[in-house]
Amino acid sequence: MNDTLVINTSALKHCACCPAPCRSAIPAAVSPGNEAVIPSALAMVSLAVVGGALPPTPATRSLLENTAAASYCVAVCPYGHDIVGLVRQVIDRYFGVNG
Repeated sequence: MNDTLVINTSALKHCACCPAPCRSAIPAAVSPGNEAVIPSALAMVSLAVVGGALPPTPATRSLLENTAAASYCVAVCPYGHDIVGLVRQVIDRYFGVNG
């Protein structure tokens, strides 16, 4: 766990509540109906981990590491949020960089 890393929870909250205009940038083949991998869902899970409502288990880490769909949103986010970078910070802080 990296205790010195500060998580931008404001950006995570913004993304979690966003109506997801970036979804049109995600190819259907990358996220075929899987709502768990869209940016707002990853932001919600990240916030739950940061807030202590969801424990940092291997299953949670596996979900958060599934950022292929969200990576398409980074370049088109109208608010400039790097959801993949934010989720990576949560993983690094709460799950450890290598484990």
